[in-house]
Amino acid sequence: MAEKPFIDVSTIAGGGFVGYASIIGDIETGLGLLLVVFTLILTVMRILIAINEWRSRRK
Repeated sequence: MAEKPFIDVSTIAGGGFVGYASIIGDIETGLGLLLVVFTLILTVMRILIAINEWRSRRK
């Protein structure tokens, strides 16, 4: 009889930990995706600036 509440508590705690780890994983995935998008935006901006400078030098 005494083992059942312990199993229930450990199951709840384990589920809470898995939920917490899942949230942390989602945040890390979101940050990684945001970093990739931010890097792409900066790269495109740098290419556009380089094209603009090249055009202004040709005139």
